[in-house]
Amino acid sequence: MQLFKVTNRKSEMDRMAERQRTGSEVESTWDYMLNLHQQLHKVPKVCSMPMRYRAYIFVCYRGVEPPKDRTFVRLQRRHINVPLYSILSTITILGMLMAGAFLFFNIKNRNHRLIKMSSPYMNNLIILGGMLSYASIFLFGLDGGFVSDNEFETLCTVRTWILIVGYTTAFGAMFAKTWRVHAIFKNVKMKKKV
Repeated sequence: MQLFKVTNRKSEMDRMAERQRTGSEVESTWDYMLNLHQQLHKVPKVCSMPMRYRAYIFVCYRGVEPPKDRTFVRLQRRHINVPLYSILSTITILGMLMAGAFLFFNIKNRNHRLIKMSSPYMNNLIILGGMLSYASIFLFGLDGGFVSDNEFETLCTVRTWILIVGYTTAFGAMFAKTWRVHAIFKNVKMKKKV
């Protein structure tokens, strides 16, 4: 949209009105002129006419009808860059494989003295929570380009729940492990006093 302030040249306005009546040099599109009283006038667009009129501000719009008087909101799904999604998915797979290896090691050696002292069941919960959080990365990468609108609504709920459950499981187990260590050291001090 272009706004032009107009100089005092009544003759140009008269020429424009004459061209409008005769239909000479008129294109198929229309211009809209806004006068100082905020009234919009529809006039044909003229090729050779300079944009200087008395008491008018010339407003040039695209299209053949007046502009809309409000902002239209168009909902559009955002797309994720496929190479970026591929790189992050590869890193996520490596993280899940590493977490799986730690889980296997922890289950296999759970009767070992040092691992038994470190609460192997809590360690397993921390690893499983981390793996659930890793899995949510795959789901957060799926956008409107990969799934339909109906599946996307379900996907939003599922990916949020997987992240929440994974985070809660991992940090809940970690805080339980911390509380266990605190309780053990607190009881040792009580026994020493007695």
